[in-house]
Amino acid sequence: MATTLLRDLRPSQTPKSTSIDELSTDYVSRHTYERLPKMFSRRSYNFVFCVPFEQDERGKTRTRWFSITIHAADPDTGTGGVCPKEKKKLLASFWEGKLPMIKGFAALGSNVYSFGGLTYPIYLSNVYKLDATTPHPRRVCPMISPRYNSHSLVLDGKIYVFSGHLGHRSIPPTECRDEVCWGEVFNPDNGRWEALPDPPYDSRVTTLAAALENPNRILVGFGVPGKRKTAVFCTYNVQNRSWEFLEPAERKIHPNYPVGSVGSLQKTVTVDNTLYWVARKANEIILIAYNLDLDMWLEGRFQGLGILLFEDDHELSIQFPFLFHLEKQRFCLIQTSSHLTPDGHFPSDADLHCVAVDISHMPGKNRLDISLAWEQIHKVDGPGGLSDCLLL
Repeated sequence: MATTLLRDLRPSQTPKSTSIDELSTDYVSRHTYERLPKMFSRRSYNFVFCVPFEQDERGKTRTRWFSITIHAADPDTGTGGVCPKEKKKLLASFWEGKLPMIKGFAALGSNVYSFGGLTYPIYLSNVYKLDATTPHPRRVCPMISPRYNSHSLVLDGKIYVFSGHLGHRSIPPTECRDEVCWGEVFNPDNGRWEALPDPPYDSRVTTLAAALENPNRILVGFGVPGKRKTAVFCTYNVQNRSWEFLEPAERKIHPNYPVGSVGSLQKTVTVDNTLYWVARKANEIILIAYNLDLDMWLEGRFQGLGILLFEDDHELSIQFPFLFHLEKQRFCLIQTSSHLTPDGHFPSDADLHCVAVDISHMPGKNRLDISLAWEQIHKVDGPGGLSDCLLL
């Protein structure tokens, strides 16, 4: 299969999607590695991820935390080119202990925070800071409201947590009181939580949330009663603590946006004013993006790239992937998979897949063009399934 080399492209062109299964390793090493320019930096990106184990009678979950460092460029050659799959050594955990289930996580600098969750039958406002030197998490100032299944994001060095559930009820702004606030922000400098002003739209369903920069704002999409796949969009300015509606405020949501599915609380990836999510379409994993300025949805497919996480195999237990932006047009997907043993059980360890892809926009076709950059496979000492994955 003919390939187009990056150095031969004009600025308006993008490389075609290519399956590495269609290229021999010898061809890649002789042609792609040697001729591609070093488009991406050698900056390190540090990820941490959580693998849950058994739960006790109160609902606390024993978890292991792992870390991995990757580069935007090809990890072996320092270029931006396609490289063959390579299985790496077993990753060792840096922390193991018990945490409440249905909790939220956020990373500030090199620190990981766990907040809220459920220890049956109590809904928690507890906040913990994980310390790699001890199996016992360090308790910090609790949230104002006990909550679980909440949205969370990090912006300007602070953690924002909002919406979610208190008990078995979602929290609409009109029911917020001093002890039950819709949203709150944690400042690590003083170690305290502060309630956010209530948003101007009253809804029990927070459809999406994203951090925007220049200026620093939080975008929130609220579900509209009686209208499926429609949301009202507001932004919260973190400097002047004020809300305002987008214009227009009511907008359509992509039919495959992951609401009420396994990816319903996945963190939004924001690049400039475009938002990205991994979604499911029938039996296929896809990528969707929303351009706020153009009020335009775009969709991209991973099929044909030869990536394991998008194969449909009844002998595989495949974790829904986590999406991250690295730099320029390069993104990274991380997920786990396990193979059935001959006796029909899943093994005690799993494969961790780190896949780098390049994404370019084709607005005229409402499409995203996706090409494979590289893939690495690591072994994880755990049964598979990530409860969260964070970029430090």
